[in-house]
Amino acid sequence: MLINRYKKSGNFSKKRLMVLASTIALILLASASLFYIKYSKETKPISEVISNAIEDVLEPVTVVEKNGNIVCLDPGHGGSDVGAIYKKLYEADINLTVAKDLQAHLENDGYTVYMTRSDDSFVEKRARSTYCNSVNADILVSIHHNTYDADHSVNYSTVLYYKDSDKLLASSILNANSELLEIESKGIVKFDNSLFWTANMPSILSEALFMTNTAEYTQISKSNSARLSAEATSLETGIKNYFENPDGIVASTNNDSITIDRIDQD
Repeated sequence: MLINRYKKSGNFSKKRLMVLASTIALILLASASLFYIKYSKETKPISEVISNAIEDVLEPVTVVEKNGNIVCLDPGHGGSDVGAIYKKLYEADINLTVAKDLQAHLENDGYTVYMTRSDDSFVEKRARSTYCNSVNADILVSIHHNTYDADHSVNYSTVLYYKDSDKLLASSILNANSELLEIESKGIVKFDNSLFWTANMPSILSEALFMTNTAEYTQISKSNSARLSAEATSLETGIKNYFENPDGIVASTNNDSITIDRIDQD
């Protein structure tokens, strides 16, 4: 071997070997230092690189608040809770259809919009309000549809609320729904609901129309229903009036005669 040959010839002492090893070590150390200096100038710390990689995988959505108004939309029911059922219609489905259409309208108007659900999934009421609280929403609009199997000619619009701070929003939504959808207004109705009293912001539940009404069913059961699109537009109008022209909102009458039979699922 090479080392043995040097030893035999007597030309390579232990001292020289140690000097050579030390020199090689210094060269390696200097190279490593130069590499580190170059690397640290041209790249980010490895912890930041890893953090950025994780964020890229998660693909976080950064929403730009164009006008500072944040709306939390709550498509009622979903998943195992289908809501009201009439013929081939599930309330949860049409609630989501209207909510998605409304979301698109509002975002086009410059509003920041969050959805408590964007697919057919079940979310508990308190989780919905907690989510809206977490995004610092200015208002919460829950979208539902009414039913009355005993009489398929019944059709009117109403809005449910709980807190006094909800009343202006409730009136604005109800007025727009009634006027633009050309449906009788039955006033706003106080409803003790966990969605309302756990929300930090004005919150309402819109019951724009009856899905059991014969004429309404014919329209809303169609694919790409123009009637549901019109409802999204009326909700958009009510929301915009609330933010942009609150002094012009006519207060709706509180209706204590309407009995709400919805189960308050926590």
